Amino acid sequence: MTAENGFYLQPLNPSTPCHLVRIALPAQTNLYPEFSVGKHRLTIRFLTPNYFGAGKSTQAQGSTPFQLACCKI
Repeated sequence: MTAENGFYLQPLNPSTPCHLVRIALPAQTNLYPEFSVGKHRLTIRFLTPNYFGAGKSTQAQGSTPFQLACCKI
């Protein structure tokens, strides 16, 4: 999967709920995911960490490859 400009949206089927979301990024990626999962959709923003506390983390630019698994328990 690929997030364009640090954002990914996937519709979900409400009749097959997603209980656990697993996201994997390449080891050299200097990003972290911020995600929200609801009954109808999954959204992920990939952010660049702010290590020194001078302002907020910023959303990634360009394409971000990642792996996604929605698991049922």
